[in-house]
Amino acid sequence: MSAALAALALNTAWFKYTLLIAASPLWWPFVRELWKEFNDILAEEGGLLGSLPDEEELAEIRRNRAVRDAALVRELREEARQPGRGRRGPTVGAFGTSQLRRPGGSGGGFGPPR
Repeated sequence: MSAALAALALNTAWFKYTLLIAASPLWWPFVRELWKEFNDILAEEGGLLGSLPDEEELAEIRRNRAVRDAALVRELREEARQPGRGRRGPTVGAFGTSQLRRPGGSGGGFGPPR
């Protein structure tokens, strides 16, 4: 019985690898971004596979990181800071239904059927 299971595992191995290669457009960008992120996080120590940077490279890494981190600060626009200057009119909820109250019914969504 174990020989049959080994033969079955051997026969499905090509299918597994083919599926892995065929699905690579889905998972490869994710892996590439993870690689870049880990490499950036560990840049001061030389990255994932690199050697330790010298003093000039280390200073440039820190400068670039400071500039990039400064871009992540959230600042509100001037019109958003003023009260009463928000969005006008009804908002559209899930499934494109309006959030206004309908006469004789719920405001949309998952109410009882009419």
